[in-house]
Amino acid sequence: MKLLKYPLLVPIALLLVLLGCKPKQVVMTPVETAEKPMRPTVLQAKALQPIKFVLLQLNDVYEISPMDNGKVAGMARVATVRKQLQAAGNTVITVLSGDYLSPSLLGTLKCQFPTGKERVNGRQMVEVMNAIGVDYVTFGNHEFDLKLPDLQARNAESRFQIITANVKLKQDAGGYAPFQQNGQAVEDFMVRRIWNQAGDTMRLGLIGVTLPFNLQPYLQYLDIYDAATQAYNAAQKQSDVVMGITHLSILQDDTLSRRLPGMPLLMGGHEHVNMLRTVGSARIAKADANAKTVYLHWCTYDPATKKLEIFSQLMPITEAIPADAAVEQVVQKWEAFADDCMKAQGYQPDDTIGYALSPLDGRDATMRTSQTNMGFLIANAMRTVDPTADLAILNSGSVRLDDQITGLVQQRHILATLPFGGNILHGNMRGSDLRRLLDMGLSKELDMNGAHLQYSSNLSRTGTNYVLNGKPLDDNKMYMVALPGFLTGTAPGTGETIYNAMGIAKMAAWTEPDLKAAKAKGLKQNDIRDIVIHAMKQDPGLVVIMQMLRN
Repeated sequence: MKLLKYPLLVPIALLLVLLGCKPKQVVMTPVETAEKPMRPTVLQAKALQPIKFVLLQLNDVYEISPMDNGKVAGMARVATVRKQLQAAGNTVITVLSGDYLSPSLLGTLKCQFPTGKERVNGRQMVEVMNAIGVDYVTFGNHEFDLKLPDLQARNAESRFQIITANVKLKQDAGGYAPFQQNGQAVEDFMVRRIWNQAGDTMRLGLIGVTLPFNLQPYLQYLDIYDAATQAYNAAQKQSDVVMGITHLSILQDDTLSRRLPGMPLLMGGHEHVNMLRTVGSARIAKADANAKTVYLHWCTYDPATKKLEIFSQLMPITEAIPADAAVEQVVQKWEAFADDCMKAQGYQPDDTIGYALSPLDGRDATMRTSQTNMGFLIANAMRTVDPTADLAILNSGSVRLDDQITGLVQQRHILATLPFGGNILHGNMRGSDLRRLLDMGLSKELDMNGAHLQYSSNLSRTGTNYVLNGKPLDDNKMYMVALPGFLTGTAPGTGETIYNAMGIAKMAAWTEPDLKAAKAKGLKQNDIRDIVIHAMKQDPGLVVIMQMLRN
């Protein structure tokens, strides 16, 4: 039968199809087809794409210039790394986890400014960080070496955002308030929105906390863990992921990470040596101080599953990385300024005062764990100007070089090694108290702590057995001990230290030594920097070495 002979069957069949009825006895032969993707309509949700970004982390940066004779570090090199990452199409967020304003040789110099003679107090670091394009920082304990007006001035000059949940400004009427930055309150946390090329977004929350180490009258430290928890809970409501920028000890970071297991990454500082620790599914990362290394955290966030993957890469900053021209110009400007300032203070930065046949080791990693030749040099210099001292000691944290000096030693090297300066004191201490002091100051508990002691070369030890001037330490004998005034708690801005807690101020009647003989030979003042420079110049071997170099 042909369909055309019955023309009414066509509209009837179509009507049945439209009504959802299947015509009877119709058989379809299956065929293979290539399914084409459907074109999305306005009502269809597009597939979400991964969001990728890089966190560039620095911490504890005191020097803007390269170190170790130019072989490592240098903020202009960090700027190059950042620009290269951006040029490769990466979203780069740059953070610095505290300690950037103080201390450094340049930062502690008192120089002539249009407003008068003032300490540099971190001006150079803020300008360099602004030039690099740092995004976020939290306070380190050394930011509070500065007096409040200076700290507020640096905050106002900073184009990067400061975050802190637990450090507040005391109010005269009682209570506390947030610090101010450019007329805005310094927040407990911030939220950064990050896009991918498809237009998908994620919200990254960052909280900041600082250990309560440097006590100042203008500061109010809130409990680290309570403040961090409140900031985290608030940030979490506005964020897809919350991370920490912390300036805490590694033990405090560990505790914080366990209390807030939802934070996948804590970018920390304070210890000065790189480390990467895993706590559950989270990690704590710290780079080496002074930008000898930086951490690159390569992050991939899946907005569909809400999962974040992080690959953390420690990157050495070496001479293989060229300096960014714009940032290098800022660095050189401040280096020239420092030279002029040192000369105005009566120092001769290029004056040769010694020769290091073996590198003088002022690196944090060695000075804060063991006795070094740099420690011997400084402590022996104290005994040179104070011959009455049976022993000289100093806290390794007073040495801020974090570098080695090889070959010719110039005044600038000593000024950079001991930027805090400060006087020395001496006092008669009972042997039993001295033993207790040494046991604490040389214990493993203080490894990588600035309280770790360095001592003069006339002391030797095996464990907790000490030999001084060739004889075992006598608990009942009185010993004249020379040390920096800082350790006695009498120096301005000392704050709380381990040695204050030990009661070192009461272990002896601390007074300034008689330095008349040393001053007759050229010592300018009772300042540890001048004392070391003077003592090195008294070395008769220097004359021989300099004569050899001239020939």
